[in-house]
Formats: sequence, C-alpha cells, structure tokens
Amino acid sequence: MSQTQPDIQSGREGDGPALAPKDERRPETPSAEILDTFPAPDKHEYTAYTSDEMTALCPVTGQPDYYEVKIILTGGEKLIESKSLKLYLGSYRQVGMFCEALADQICTHVEEATGTEDVDVVVTQKSRGGISIKSASGTSDLALPEIPAP
Repeated sequence: MSQTQPDIQSGREGDGPALAPKDERRPETPSAEILDTFPAPDKHEYTAYTSDEMTALCPVTGQPDYYEVKIILTGGEKLIESKSLKLYLGSYRQVGMFCEALADQICTHVEEATGTEDVDVVVTQKSRGGISIKSASGTSDLALPEIPAP
C-alpha cells in the first residue's frame, strides 16, 4: 500500500503525516525576531523558562554540545510564547558558539523581544570530557550561583 507524500510547501497531507508549513520550521539563524511575545498579566512578578533540549556546535571541534537553558523574566510588560522559544533555541543547532557567548546572546535577544532589561539567563553545558560549564548573563543576582565563602 503506498502513501501519498505531504506537500512540503503547504504542510497539507495526503495519507502521510502533516509537515509544518515552511515558515513554521526551525529558523536557520538565531534572532530576536523569532521570539513571539504576549502581554504579561497585571500582577506578574516573574516567569522562568527552562529547556534541556538545546544544542549548539563547539566552535573548536564542530562537535555538538548539549545545553540546559534557564531564562528568568522579572516584571516587564511582555512574556515569551513557548513555541517560539523552542524554535528560537533550536535555531542554534548549527551555530558554533561557546557557552558564555550563548548566555550573553540569548539574554540580549530576550531583552530586545520583550522590551525589558530585567532578564537573566543561565546556560549549563552538559558534561563533555568530564567538564560541565555554567554561564550566566543578566541584570540581577537571580542567575548567579551561590559561591561559598573561603
């Protein structure tokens, strides 16, 4: 029994699974324009977004690095729509960038998209070669890890 192939451009299906229309597929490069926003409720204090499904390429070896990303918006008038955030994080898949630069760029893009500077981003690179890296960018101490006194 043969299946009708979906039309890739329209996302319409025959007998097979539907494919997303071309404009809804993973963007090629990260940018603030990918992030859709919506108005925050009146009494909004903060929202934390967490994903452990982010991948980027090591700029030295070209091998994939796997990350957990936490984004914290404190106050502000706009929040990020979750599907657009997933597409945004997926746009790093073929980008070569160090963990520290990822945290900084994600923070900048979220600030641009939401119009607020109360953004904190923590990016944790999963262990590779026995070393994990955690990097934070932002405007408050929410993202900073507790460092014990000597």
